[in-house]
Amino acid sequence: SITEIWLKWERATDNVDIQGYDVYMDGIFHSNVTDTIIHIPGLTHESQHYFYVKAKDMNGLESPPSNQITEIIKAEGLYFKLYTGFMVLLRITMGNQF
Repeated sequence: SITEIWLKWERATDNVDIQGYDVYMDGIFHSNVTDTIIHIPGLTHESQHYFYVKAKDMNGLESPPSNQITEIIKAEGLYFKLYTGFMVLLRITMGNQF
């Protein structure tokens, strides 16, 4: 069976406007989004994946990676290594690191 995950994180702040977020799945770039939420469909039952996010400012500079979350797709829903639920909060540490 095929399933999905929703990821959500707090908006990053910087001394230059944030232009978007790069989402990584299993250490590989997955997509760029401008909002603080992403829907990732097409995950297979019993598969395990890890995710993290990096913010980008208007100069193209990236933040350090957010914390990493790991999830395993189960028949009943999503079970996270440390978190359980529909949405997962990823924190992006920014400040003046750009």
